[in-house]
Amino acid sequence: PQAIAVCERILELTEFAPTTNKPDSPEDVFYMNEQIQKIIHLLRPRYIHENIQILFSAPENYLLCAFQLEFERIIANLLLNAIEAYPKMKKENPYQFRNENCRFIFIKVRRNKHYVCVYVKDQGFGISEEDQRKIFQPLFTTKKNTENLGLGLTISNQLSQRFYKKVITVDSRVHEGSTFTFRIKNRFVKGAKDLLSEKKKLT
Repeated sequence: PQAIAVCERILELTEFAPTTNKPDSPEDVFYMNEQIQKIIHLLRPRYIHENIQILFSAPENYLLCAFQLEFERIIANLLLNAIEAYPKMKKENPYQFRNENCRFIFIKVRRNKHYVCVYVKDQGFGISEEDQRKIFQPLFTTKKNTENLGLGLTISNQLSQRFYKKVITVDSRVHEGSTFTFRIKNRFVKGAKDLLSEKKKLT
């Protein structure tokens, strides 16, 4: 039952979830680190099964005024894409953790004057220059023999453009891995912490 619930939540966050917000809807106030760590936890059965570790680093817990559901969906899709960038593990006990053979996904958050940037890096197959030009097209996928429908990156990029006015970018080398970058406008909202405190009191 728990595994089924996790899978249903993942699907809700990724390819098949309806978009309820509109770009002119009121934005949410939330801490970025908490949401990223929540997605990492939800995806744990998936990446542990593939002997993958996700390493998350951020210099501080950024308070965002943004669309939380869309943020979660984008992060979930980028992480699922990174997980699928590695070849599937073949072993008798897929949940047996082997440090010497572990693969890694790195999530790094940094802020500059204009944006808070989320970097999702894998060390998987990598993407050729030709495929990088098509990677965000609907139904395009470089992952053969998987259940991937080629929609996750397309939907993530569409959400990023629609709600955050920025495209997701990719930097990749074949046999070295890929880094996807998602940018959110860095802006201070007066009273945001007070709004968040009130929101938590009501939940």
